Amino acid sequence: MVTAGYRPRLLHRQSNLILTKLHASHKTYSLPPRLQTGTFATLAGGGHNAHYRSHQPGAFCRVHQVTVITPQNFLVYVPNQVSTNLSGYLSTTVNGALTALPGFPLATGGLNPIALAADAAGHFAYVADIANGLIYGYAIDAASGSLTAIPGSPFPSGGDQPSAVLVDPAGHYLYVANRSSNDISVFHIGASGSLAQIAGSPFPAGNFVFAIAMDHTGSFCYAANYLDNTLWAYKVNTDGSLTALQGSPYATPRVPYALAVDPLDRFVLVTSAGTEAITTFSMNSSTGALTPGSVLPLPDNTGAFGIVIDPTGRFAYVADEAASNVAGYSIDASTWTLQALPGSPFGGVQYPLSIAMDSSGGYVYLPNPVQNTVSGLHVDSNTGALTSVPGSPFPAGTPLSR
Repeated sequence: MVTAGYRPRLLHRQSNLILTKLHASHKTYSLPPRLQTGTFATLAGGGHNAHYRSHQPGAFCRVHQVTVITPQNFLVYVPNQVSTNLSGYLSTTVNGALTALPGFPLATGGLNPIALAADAAGHFAYVADIANGLIYGYAIDAASGSLTAIPGSPFPSGGDQPSAVLVDPAGHYLYVANRSSNDISVFHIGASGSLAQIAGSPFPAGNFVFAIAMDHTGSFCYAANYLDNTLWAYKVNTDGSLTALQGSPYATPRVPYALAVDPLDRFVLVTSAGTEAITTFSMNSSTGALTPGSVLPLPDNTGAFGIVIDPTGRFAYVADEAASNVAGYSIDASTWTLQALPGSPFGGVQYPLSIAMDSSGGYVYLPNPVQNTVSGLHVDSNTGALTSVPGSPFPAGTPLSR
């Protein structure tokens, strides 16, 4: 997920970071019911993979997307686009630090692993190969963190240039945003993790569909379209198929890059990299319909890309690539407007492109594609302030050149 058309920075895509559970403890968290288990933050992917502006000598491993499932310990997987492999880590809610897993980095066999998603139970992971139009599927060993190719993998993406992937909350369907064919493919996930494209797939989207997200009941899906400045809204039918909602698409400021759905399904936030803004849409949780709300203008050269909302719906965090920091915001409980947190923006990152949060709301993780690392930051549950976790940033991927 990258942006273009607002200043010479980069036109490129990200990879994802996936966190899935390992050695779950009996510890419980004070979270909304839909957030007790599962994948709670997926940074939708998209963007070009050409014209990457160099901020410093060296190359980029393009680590972009993050998905988090958090019991006491959790696994982290990072697709590295340039080195064409996956990094794997073990982390813990004790301090959020990452420890490299044995056997990683793991070669994908693809050319450009750009986006990654896992099912809520942490059984399967899926990686989009944008260059070959393929989806690689893996079974996750919860004990060791190892990944094993699913029989039949890789699977055709059903479209051109898959750049974002999403598993529905129930773990029944995989959704793939194909940016160049302007559509969304839907696959049924079998008991072994195998993929079978459903009838009617792929479903139309806007021009250069760039990011996708779903409400936390799995009833509605939203897609940001990079080149026509729209946000499409869909009803998710019982067979996984998509039907555009009445009133969709909705206009956004120029170059919508990423989006996040409130964990309580009250609103949707969209970052726009061309206009440098964050737009709030009120959400009808019964119908999925959106109502355009406030637009928060951002300073020039911010580069607001990935966005995540904490499990309580009180705080939002944005990866500011050009400014090389993380912006934190409090969210008004009645109007959903954003107000900068004291101390924001926060450091500890290098030109981040996306961001994800663990299910407890205790940590955020951001990929640093120029530095080839992943940063981890602790979230103060009272103030929302961010501080780096011990050892951050952590190595990820292999540079293209030295």
